[in-house]
Amino acid sequence: MPLVISADEIKKKLPNYSPEKAEFFHRESARLADKNFEKALKENPFKEVILLCGGTASGKTEFLVTQLNRKHCIILDATLSTEEGAGIKLKKILKAKKKPIIYAVIPDDLKRAFIAFLNRDRKFSDAHFYMTHAGSRRTLLWVT
Repeated sequence: MPLVISADEIKKKLPNYSPEKAEFFHRESARLADKNFEKALKENPFKEVILLCGGTASGKTEFLVTQLNRKHCIILDATLSTEEGAGIKLKKILKAKKKPIIYAVIPDDLKRAFIAFLNRDRKFSDAHFYMTHAGSRRTLLWVT
């Protein structure tokens, strides 16, 4: 079983969180996810670290549950929407002498992903959807 670190799961544990206000809790949950990620790199014996890359509602969590649930690794369920953030994470993985692996999840139909985004319990602005999709693709190009 992998050790999964997810800002979305962390949000649910924050005081006064509700799905309708998810966007207001994102910065804090992402900060805590980064902190948990750093701790896992230092303390967890797994040698592989998977970074998920893809926009909001692209299917990353579904991919994780269906395809990665038997891996023995650390998994960061995130969008990787900035090159800077991805670079920092990759440097920390390498510094911990672990192997970084990136799985990019890109929906086959952006319109279908947007409909899924609009129908989720966790609410974010439309701009967040487009920023994470464009950013994650830019980051993926930067990594490659």
